[in-house]
Amino acid sequence: GKFLGKYTLEIRGPKEYLYIPDAADPFRFVRANGETTQPGKMITDGGSVPRAAWLIPDIDPWTYFDAYVIHDWDFMSFHCIAGAARTFEQANLTLAEGIYTLMMAGKVDADWRKVELVYQSVSTFVGVGVWNRQWSLDECSNTLVS
Repeated sequence: GKFLGKYTLEIRGPKEYLYIPDAADPFRFVRANGETTQPGKMITDGGSVPRAAWLIPDIDPWTYFDAYVIHDWDFMSFHCIAGAARTFEQANLTLAEGIYTLMMAGKVDADWRKVELVYQSVSTFVGVGVWNRQWSLDECSNTLVS
């Protein structure tokens, strides 16, 4: 895959950022199969990584931030945008491919075990529960920013 475009982040609080895609060249991820994900303006926490896992090098909310933004968008659009057709598995595979892409581009240390660790972590029953939980209108309006 490949990451294209630009974005800015405004810090809103501890682990809370306003993600703003560049108007002229919006950030997006193009998977190897040609599928493109282009996040809109949203509130994100980066990676929702439990603090205990931060002890593992690179397993934190920031190292794979570009891939986490794409994953957050997949989750938010599934819950908040009518007609969003991504599945739980597609969202998690896109995250894994995004991390792998960052590794192959030399933007982060290359270690396939970390791709697998993140992928397996988001694919657990906890991840399924978060995916399947119904979001309220308030949650959507507080996360997707116009």
